[in-house]
Amino acid sequence: LGDLYKMQVYALAEIFNQRATSNNQIPPVNKSTMTKPPSAELAPNQKDEDSLPPYEVLDEILRLHIEHTMDADDIVAAGYDRSVVVDVLSRLERNEHKRWQMSPAPRVTSKAFGQGWRRPLASRHDWRD
Repeated sequence: LGDLYKMQVYALAEIFNQRATSNNQIPPVNKSTMTKPPSAELAPNQKDEDSLPPYEVLDEILRLHIEHTMDADDIVAAGYDRSVVVDVLSRLERNEHKRWQMSPAPRVTSKAFGQGWRRPLASRHDWRD
């Protein structure tokens, strides 16, 4: 699941639960997992959306940039707030080193983080141009 967006993971979990329920089995994903606000749990009562846009917006900005190679101006032209777009793309760039440390994950999309997505760490890739 390493290359799925948050909302895709939720949708997949919902499918798993629906299939289990229709087969008279216990749903594999707890309801609390589906309803609890996402959190990195780095601080008490911290939620992802305290510092990030809603995942519906975040996922779409990332999808447009990663899968459609749109830069910040193109994403803003698609209707997204410039400050949100710049923040999301800046975070993506700042955290590239973490993706280099990822363990292998099943590849589900054509632009998986891992071999499908490698940005140089030493040279400057500027998506703002």
